[in-house]
This record gives sequence, C-alpha cells and structure tokens, in this order.
Amino acid sequence: MSIATFFIMTAGEGYACKLHSHPHWEIVYCEGSGGEIEVGGTTRKYKAGDVLVLPPDIVHKQTCPEGGFHWCLGVSGGEVSGLKEAYFKDNTEIKMLFKRMAQELKEKRQLYKAFLESDAGKIVLISRRYGMGPSQIAGPEDERLKIYG
Repeated sequence: MSIATFFIMTAGEGYACKLHSHPHWEIVYCEGSGGEIEVGGTTRKYKAGDVLVLPPDIVHKQTCPEGGFHWCLGVSGGEVSGLKEAYFKDNTEIKMLFKRMAQELKEKRQLYKAFLESDAGKIVLISRRYGMGPSQIAGPEDERLKIYG
C-alpha cells in the first residue's frame, strides 16, 4: 500500500468544493461541523466523527455550511483491494491514527515514513472492516492467537 496524499482540509463557513475525482481511494475523517457530500449524483449528509470512504475516479463534492476541517488520506496498492465505498461513525480509532500521522509528519523523526505507512495501513484495515458489514466473526479461530487470563 502507498500513500498518495495526506492533508487536512480547512473549510471556512459556506465552503463548497467543485466536483472532482482522484485516481486513488480517499478516506476522509470529518472533524468539526458536518455537511453534505454529493457522490455520483446522490447527496448524503455527514456529521463530525463520520468517515467517508470513496473509490478511485468517483466524481464527488463536499459542502460545509458551518465550516470545519477534514482529515484526508489518499491510498493505493496492496491492502486497498478489499475496500468498499462506505460511510460510518468512527469510535475515535481513525481520528487518533490521523493525529499520529500528522505528528509524525510534523516531527519527521527517524523512520517517520514507515510509521506513516503503518498508520495509513491501519486506517485502511479499519475501513475495510466497516465495509464488511455487521458480522463480528471473521472466520475459523486461529489456535496461535488466543487471549489468556
């Protein structure tokens, strides 16, 4: 998996971007106020704490009447093959990963790129899990992986 882009989009009050698309998957965490996203001619509302997973080359635009900001991650390659378009409420797990990525990028300590890739990979895996539906059972139990106590 590779990171195509990672940034924070700051939107002023009444923000509306133009229709656009990306050649990679886009995972957006909505921070602050909500808004609306138009994807393929369908408009959907979102709120703070929502995550939007958008496939490559899908035309979309966002509006944020009250302003706010969004964490945006573009990814391609490897693990993204199991991604599906999805909209879900984050339990702060993705938000914390985005914050860690921003800190790594700011500090640029040794191996920061590897940490960025690792956290981006976790965001992709969490998004894939949400795209799989409500089932909590992934498959047969692996005898090597147990919790004792």
